[in-house]
Formats: sequence, structure tokens, C-alpha cells
Amino acid sequence: MDDGEHMIDLPSLDELDATCRALWRTGAVGDCRLQALQMIARASAGDDVRAQARGWLHRARCEQFQSAYLDMLESARRAMALLEAGDSDRDLVHARVLACAAATALNRHDEAIEAGLLARHLADDAMHADDRALAAEVLAQAFWWSGQNEAALDSFDTALAQARLLPGAEWPVQLLIQRACAQAWHCIRQDERETDGPSCQAVHATVAEVLRLCESAPGGLHALAQRAGRFQLGWVQVLLTCWRGEAERARVQLASIRPLTQDERPWLDLLAVWAAAEIALKQRAWPAAEASARRVFDEAHRLSHEALAEQGARLLTSLLLVQGKHALALDVARECQQRRVGGHERALPSHARLAQFLATARERDLRLRTRLSLPPDDSLTGLHARGYFLQLAQEMLRTMDLSRARCSVLQIGVTGLHALAERHAPLIRDRVLCAVARLLRETLRAGDLPARWTHDEFAVLLHRSSADDTARVCQRIAEAVLAHDWSALTEGLAVQVSISHAQARPGDTIETLMRRCEDEMRAGRLQHRQIAA
Repeated sequence: MDDGEHMIDLPSLDELDATCRALWRTGAVGDCRLQALQMIARASAGDDVRAQARGWLHRARCEQFQSAYLDMLESARRAMALLEAGDSDRDLVHARVLACAAATALNRHDEAIEAGLLARHLADDAMHADDRALAAEVLAQAFWWSGQNEAALDSFDTALAQARLLPGAEWPVQLLIQRACAQAWHCIRQDERETDGPSCQAVHATVAEVLRLCESAPGGLHALAQRAGRFQLGWVQVLLTCWRGEAERARVQLASIRPLTQDERPWLDLLAVWAAAEIALKQRAWPAAEASARRVFDEAHRLSHEALAEQGARLLTSLLLVQGKHALALDVARECQQRRVGGHERALPSHARLAQFLATARERDLRLRTRLSLPPDDSLTGLHARGYFLQLAQEMLRTMDLSRARCSVLQIGVTGLHALAERHAPLIRDRVLCAVARLLRETLRAGDLPARWTHDEFAVLLHRSSADDTARVCQRIAEAVLAHDWSALTEGLAVQVSISHAQARPGDTIETLMRRCEDEMRAGRLQHRQIAA
């Protein structure tokens, strides 16, 4: 069985894309990531930029679910680099959204807000309300984690306005739950936990709107919100109950919603730990509150959710200061600084990989622009022009492993062309060249790449061609020239062609291959046929 038969059994890139989407929807995150890796490898080998970018998007989503935010940011930025020069605006919106979410978790607020704003501006120019809602939502979260409460609420309002243009109430409910979480965090940051204060009243109003929407929908909250959303709504309700002074009731509520965090993003369970700290704080159970705050600080850092880790550090510091443990509070500040430095060091390999990837993407874009600036076809024969052929052939060679892949080039010369023009007329010479070009198109296989090389020569890149395959192609060309009725152009016309070839080796470029062909064409050291008809 040859390599071509093996290729038939492989799923197409579109099928891999659909498989990734299906696996993601069913929650099979590990399998989705494996398929995404296969999609990236296959798309890279075939130089399919859009499919490669979509593979990186699938991978970024999987890394988000696994709280691997540094890897997620790298994957999203790779997708962005691939998509910047293309026309797939929806994919680029999603790439920027994922980059914004990752940078938010990593506590890189400026980077997150920039990515979110770019996503929103691009989505605003699109026709899809769901993309506009998605971009506004992730930007709202970036504002919320950076402490910009008013900007976050404005962005949530924008997202809600777009979500309400879509059928169903699922997305408005999701956004309202996120808004309630943001408002609750504002209460915590500002230490405005009084239930009759304006900040808590705003949280109550948002929760009431969520419940109203759920009551009017068949299936209620379970039909409109997924497990993570139901947990986050419950978390806000636990905080409100606690802040009303009903600590024991809040503890019971917390126990009832905590199972919802199983098999969800790991950092969600740390919200439950935070709620436990709030309950202990309300009861002035300082050791329990301190232990919970310490756990949020440590576990969020381990999960690379540095934004949540920073909030945990603030809570822990405030608890230590209330207890008069000033030295320990200073230790927490030093630990935060050490972790920030360590985070920068851990990010260095990712930065290096991304820089290399971006440089490669830039080189590819430059090659593409160069190719687009070249005339694609020879005006006489209709075959590829020399410059365009060089670009295409070099890109094909670049994607091959020449230690295993089989590839060769041909050089085909029409001999005595100048004398033919003098004997018969330049018009006959041009017709001969066109006839040879037509014979090449008819004789070569699908995937082979013919071009006009010089005034009287042609070049061909034979894709997936062993030495035996190349010899057979040369024989077919020779037979086609021999069988052609040249007298139809002018009586007594005789045409001769010479063929040389070179087999690709590791390290070859299209220039080195053609140079070997030219050397052997001149010296006649390798296979050289002259056909007279």
C-alpha cells in the first residue's frame, strides 16, 4: 500500500475541526485537545493557515478549562498571528477573546483590556450579535478583575443588549450571573458588605432579575444555566446571606452548591473556599478565615489564576492586620513579590516559543506578499511564471520531510528554438512553446507543478515522486512529444526536447535542485533524452 492510500483513511481538516467542536460540546476536553494537536500538525504540514489557527483555538479552549492560562495565552496568540492577515474575522474575534480571558487570569490587566477592546471593535464591524456579546462579556470580565467596576458594568450592559437580540434567555441569564459576581467582588474590594448599602442592593437587584427570567422559562434555572453558572449564582446568594448576618444558613447553602464545582474549572471551587472565609469572618472565627484565605492565595497561584490569587492575598493580609499580625502581613507582601518574579521566569519559555512562532509567521506572510506581487502566469504559455514557481515550489518543499518524502524536479528544454524561429518564423516558435506547455499539462499528474523556466525551457516539480516515478513521467513526456503531430503547425517541422531531473535530498531548496538540473542538462551526465519528431 502506498502513501496515497494511507492518506485516504485520514480525516480531513474540516472533519477534525467538526470533531473538536463535538468533543468540546460533550465535555470531552482531553479528547478534544488530542484532536486539536492532530489538526495543528496536519494543517502545518499542508500549510493551511486557517485550519492551523482553528486548531490553536480548540487547544486554547481546552487549556482554559484546565486552568492552564499561560499555555492558553500562547495558543490564543498563535491563532491571532495566523489570522491577522486573513479574512476570517469571526475566528480572529474568538482568538482575541481567548487571549483576553487568559491575560485576565494571569493578572496582566493592560494586555487583557487591549485584547478585549480589539475583539469588541472587530466584532462591532461584524454581522453576528453573538460575537458582539462574547467580546463585550470578556472585556467586562477584564475590567472587573482589574477593579474598574463602572467600565465592567457598562460592558456587561453592552453584552446584554446584544444577547437579547438572540433567541432564548440562556445568554442573558449567563451574563446577569456574571454581572452579579462582578458586583459582589466590588462589595468585597470596597469592604461594602452592609446589606442595606447601595452596593449590596445592586447585587440583590441583579440576582432578582436572574430569578425572574428563570421563573418565566420552562425548566427554570436548570434549563437556562449550566453547572458553573448555577454555582456562581449560588455563590453570590451565599455571600448575601452571610452579609445579612445569617452565617449558619449561608454555610448550609454553600454545602448544597459545592458539588456543582466537580468536573468544572478548578478555580471555581476556590470561590467556595472564599465564601467559607467570608462566613468565618462574619463569625469572627479568625483562624478558620485565615486558613481559607491562605488556601485561596496558594491554590489560585498553583492554578496560575493570578488575579484570584491577588484577591486572596488581599483578604489574607487584611485578616492578619485585624489580628495584629503585622509581621505575617509583611511576609505575605514579600511572598506576593516573589511569586510575581517567579511568574515572569516561568513565562520566559512561553515567550521564547511565541517569538519564534511569530517570526516564522511573519516570514510566511512576507513570502505570501512577495508571491502575490509576482505575475502568477507566463503570458505566452499559461504555465506559472518563473518567480511564482520558485515561491510555490519552495513553500511545498518547506512543508516536506525530505528524509522521507519523495520529490524531484525536471528541466525540459526545447532544443534549437532560435534556429527554428529563423527557419520558420517567430510565430511558429511561440506555437511550439505553447504546444509543449499543453502537452505537459496533459501528461503530468495532479499535484505536479509545471512552469516556464527560461525562454526555451520548462521546469516541473514532481510531488510525491520516487526515482522510478520520475523516470515514468519523463517517459510519458517523451512519448507525448514523439506522438504529437508537429506538421499541423507547419510542414516539415521537427521539434526536439531534452529532459534532465534531480531527486530532492534533505537540505535542498528549489534553487539547488534546479541548479543540479541545469548542470546536468549542460554536461549531459545524467539521464538525457533527445526526441526528434
